[in-house]
Amino acid sequence: MLEKKEMTAQELQDLQKELQLRKENRKALADLLKAARMRGDLAKNQEYDLIRGGLMEMNETFIAEIEKTLKEAQAGEQ
Repeated sequence: MLEKKEMTAQELQDLQKELQLRKENRKALADLLKAARMRGDLAKNQEYDLIRGGLMEMNETFIAEIEKTLKEAQAGEQ
């Protein structure tokens, strides 16, 4: 979880870049998930579970945290 603090313009820009990269990762993760799904029985597919339950979830959590931090930083500028 990202800490609430005052941020410099550079830090905000870095967060915006990170957000963009993580959003781009959605497609790559979806492609990996599709490939894992094609490998057979999902109940026994550890690769599918790792991507779906771990990597995708973690990526979405980071996206939500970054969006929240950026929103709070913009609200603080007003």
